Amino acid sequence: MPVSANAQEIVGNISGTFPCFDFEALRKSLRTEHEEIPFVSAEGRTTLLNMTEETFEMAEHDLYLFANPKTYRYTLVFKMDAGENGIGCIVSGGNNLGPVIQDKGI
Repeated sequence: MPVSANAQEIVGNISGTFPCFDFEALRKSLRTEHEEIPFVSAEGRTTLLNMTEETFEMAEHDLYLFANPKTYRYTLVFKMDAGENGIGCIVSGGNNLGPVIQDKGI
């Protein structure tokens, strides 16, 4: 798996708490309540805190970006294999989803 972003010099670390749900229930909720549909998917690995073991571990997951094509609202979800339908954890959500406008700062 490419790790080019990880090849850079680390200047710090952050951690967070992400709400997790049955993936199928979350997917249906995003569709019916927010009119967000799957827009982008990928496979990834992220360092996450194992709350049971109290240690950081690399976790493989699928990544889904759900988007509302009318309002440009979005939800970024990690999907991990657990339970019958998988677990979907909301990593981020927001407004104004769109293409990157290229400038000298990017």
